[in-house]
Amino acid sequence: MSAALIRGVSRSLRTRVISAGQRRQASGHGPEYNEPGGYLFGEKPTPGVKRVKEDWERPYLWGMTAAFLITAVGLYYKPSNNISDWAYREAQLRLQERGEMPEYTSVPRDRA
Repeated sequence: MSAALIRGVSRSLRTRVISAGQRRQASGHGPEYNEPGGYLFGEKPTPGVKRVKEDWERPYLWGMTAAFLITAVGLYYKPSNNISDWAYREAQLRLQERGEMPEYTSVPRDRA
């Protein structure tokens, strides 16, 4: 390859990289990083003054609590989808249909 061809290819690659970088930087709307100020959510606590909650905070808290409780109760009472549980129920149903109910007796284990 000739040196002119290599220079031409590298120049076109450089302009593509630079133009892509310029497009990305042009879309910014402010500083990319906020320096930490030491206060949660930027609210400076003042001694002796109670924090005023915004209108959305109380419904959000109640809504998230209700959603958590509904999910917990729903998961607790969720039917079992385990294959072994299904097979056990199916076997019990088939035995009842045939009129056979096995009786299990406990067998003492030998302690060796």
